[in-house]
Amino acid sequence: MIVVLVVLYIMNIIIWIIFGGLAGWLGSILAGSDLSLFGNILAGIIGSSIGGWIGRLLDIDTKKQFSLVSFGLAVLGSAVLIILVNIIF
Repeated sequence: MIVVLVVLYIMNIIIWIIFGGLAGWLGSILAGSDLSLFGNILAGIIGSSIGGWIGRLLDIDTKKQFSLVSFGLAVLGSAVLIILVNIIF
């Protein structure tokens, strides 16, 4: 039982990394920036939080595990994050 939970936990982390990488990569394309693989993953994971915040402001349901809307918000959030980072630095 514990082994199954550990495997599910590890798979969840891998899915977060893949999801973050894809969202960050698409966000960097939208923002016109060229990030490394690690930068894309980091921008995607942080951008997902920003996208969720934007979704709550627009009253969009983001409580589902995964949907195209949540992925779109993650991409939008990562693009916003990348643009803000480019403006600041």
